[in-house]
Amino acid sequence: MAFISCDDDNGPQYESGNLITWDVVTTDIPVGRALIDKNEELNLACSTGKSIGIKSSYILDGKVSQNVLGNPDGDVSLTYSKTPVTEHLNGWSYGKTAAYWELGAKYTFNAYYPMDITKNGNDITTSDNSPFVIRHNAKYNQEDLMMTYATVNTESNSFSTSSPVVLKMQHMLSALTFRFSFQNRDNTTFAATDTLTAFSLKNTESNKGIYTYGKLEFGIYNTDGTLDGDSIHWTNISGAVSPGEKIYEWTGISPMTSTNGTVQTGGVLDYAIPYSSGNYSDNDTFILLIPQEIDGTTQVCYQLKSTDNTEHSFILPNVTYLPGKRYHYDIHISSTDIEVSLTIADWNKRYSSVIITP
Repeated sequence: MAFISCDDDNGPQYESGNLITWDVVTTDIPVGRALIDKNEELNLACSTGKSIGIKSSYILDGKVSQNVLGNPDGDVSLTYSKTPVTEHLNGWSYGKTAAYWELGAKYTFNAYYPMDITKNGNDITTSDNSPFVIRHNAKYNQEDLMMTYATVNTESNSFSTSSPVVLKMQHMLSALTFRFSFQNRDNTTFAATDTLTAFSLKNTESNKGIYTYGKLEFGIYNTDGTLDGDSIHWTNISGAVSPGEKIYEWTGISPMTSTNGTVQTGGVLDYAIPYSSGNYSDNDTFILLIPQEIDGTTQVCYQLKSTDNTEHSFILPNVTYLPGKRYHYDIHISSTDIEVSLTIADWNKRYSSVIITP
């Protein structure tokens, strides 16, 4: 089968051969928040300047070859177009380098988004334990990180050069959001309106609490040499953030009103939500965190206009943050106490699927 060249001089030059085509699954998996420009679908993000990167290796004649997709780094990029040329399946097309099947080979594909994630302390390597390792700095990279794994055996009876490689992209990070309101349950003289002016997270002990720089091994070799390609394993690289250092610090103005219904606009409660403006506003008030276990040594710190911006704090309840999950914290302030509830949802759901009250 022959393939013609793209009209775009910057696009890949297609040759005669068995072109590898792709299908990126974005309908039944969590694909939403934190993609650029608040897009809800990965294809929209990849049609507005972002790309999926793909590394690959194969076994051919008993020998393992790395970086087999044609360019010096072994990576190719996939972009998306609403009006694709005929060679590109479902709108997904190559950047500058197209890839073709080597018949007789057993392929392993590792795809990752965004392709330009190697910045601000991030790098991608391999190890004896995993074919795909990324060191990720979530403190400086507040951007969705997605990966997937696929294998294709071209010697299989079910293999067809016309069948696409299916990439089922998965979220590698956790997403957190916090919102404040007044309980005002006793209906006393306690103020029914206030303004949240600052927010941050802060560890209280050395080498404990939240860490922001981690190593992800995506895919782990079993003791028998087989590959568990779906394994997601995060570890701390440099120790938890030092005690007293503020993490995900935010300063701004965010008003809130009482939950007793007396001071509301149009009957709708006004929550004070950090990151509604400023550094993290592009993430729709979510902060992105490396999945990890929180052990009761991290504080939630906040300031209110009514108390002259005095810093208040409480301990973040124990929880294990998992990849592909959203964690919604509701913080209700009364004249005598604070009530914290945690709602957990899959990344593709706007509303909660599990509610936990610490």
